[in-house]
Amino acid sequence: MSCASAGSCVAGGSDGPQPPEIGPQHYLTVTKSHGTWALMPSGQLPVGTDDAFSLNGIACPAVGFCVAVGSYVAGGGQGFIAVERHGAWVSAIRPSLPRNSAQPPDAALQAVTCTGPGSCVAVGRYYTKTGSLEQMSVSESGGRWHSGTVIGFPAANLSGANELDSVACGQAGSCVAVGMYSPSDVSIAPITAIESNGRWHQAEPLRPPAGAGTQARLTSVSCLPSGVCIAVGWYVHGISTYGMMARLSDGHWSKISPLTRIPADAPRGSRVVLDAVSCARTFCLAAGSYQLSGGSREWIAIRIRRGTWNSATEIRVPAGTATALGLMTSANAVSCTGGGSCAIAGFYANKLGTVQALVAASS
Repeated sequence: MSCASAGSCVAGGSDGPQPPEIGPQHYLTVTKSHGTWALMPSGQLPVGTDDAFSLNGIACPAVGFCVAVGSYVAGGGQGFIAVERHGAWVSAIRPSLPRNSAQPPDAALQAVTCTGPGSCVAVGRYYTKTGSLEQMSVSESGGRWHSGTVIGFPAANLSGANELDSVACGQAGSCVAVGMYSPSDVSIAPITAIESNGRWHQAEPLRPPAGAGTQARLTSVSCLPSGVCIAVGWYVHGISTYGMMARLSDGHWSKISPLTRIPADAPRGSRVVLDAVSCARTFCLAAGSYQLSGGSREWIAIRIRRGTWNSATEIRVPAGTATALGLMTSANAVSCTGGGSCAIAGFYANKLGTVQALVAASS
């Protein structure tokens, strides 16, 4: 989801009989105009006709100007870029991949960010001719998309469990991406890559908080106007999941900080998962979900100021969530405007097992 202003947002997701986390579905987009949400007409992001799709990221640098990225199954797996100009979506394109890409490349774009209309960066992955999984970025300047650039990763196993999930740019040519990689068959670790002067440097792992087990990842990153960037994610300790945050300033990451603010009704070890973060003028807002004592989940929104956890707010999902399907409740996208208004998007499962899209907004 991305909001160009308080009353103008675009959100995207999956539309199908299965919950989004099971696999790619036909995607949908909805728009918020003058405070009202509406489903966009079908076919506005035309990539093929009968194949399964996954829309993974949207960025809207101005009202009526958006970029959506994702992947679709046809041709052995392909990434796509769809662009909205002046309020109308034009035909989607496939990005040009690095020269060493396999055929088919089994490629996907995971996230996109823009510093202005016609100036965007997307990150994703593809398979090489030798069968290894590589990360890449695809950039747009002057309204033209350029060939993919490889983002070097440290040595990892070839299980496919290494990816970049989010990207943010303080200015054109100065970006940061976060995600996870797999140093072994049984572990995942948080990782980050930095672009400076238009060049991506080797991605580097970050050390999770003390006591973290073998499962930790950064899921989202966003930057303040000052150039400071905040990344959030989660890690596993014992049988519980905890939120975490890292701060990037002057090219250096701070020590990862575990989440210290949770709603009053959250039990100890409530399995908090932070999936998204977005920064406004003076603060950042992290969004995710946490587990109640009965097993169901609620959304959580946490303000971050000056790199410190500030306040946590519970956002209740509609009544009737099935406890057994509590893990299918997630706030996985957030967007804040320069004026300080924010919107959160996600989904939940009702007692019938039907997955419903949800949006919450504040100012």
